[in-house]
Amino acid sequence: MPRQKHAFVSAMKLDIEKYRKHLAPYNLGKEREEEIIRYVYMIMDEFVSAAFNKHPVQHALQERNCEALQSQGGMIDSKDHSIKSPPLKATSHAGE
Repeated sequence: MPRQKHAFVSAMKLDIEKYRKHLAPYNLGKEREEEIIRYVYMIMDEFVSAAFNKHPVQHALQERNCEALQSQGGMIDSKDHSIKSPPLKATSHAGE
């Protein structure tokens, strides 16, 4: 896996030094520790975003569903009176 810096935007602030102690027993080196911490942080940020309906995929799906509902060609004609059976009485009770 190539080592590269990833740019991401999050509402949570990342404090790398806070988590270094968890990787210290592995003797990975500062750069590798930072990389692992950033990856784990990005994964957790994705889960939090999804949990609070803030994930970009959720927004894209909502937008697509909204567009699909708006573009439906079918319309209901309120002047259509083709009901074959008479409507039920609203005040009818069972056993009457």
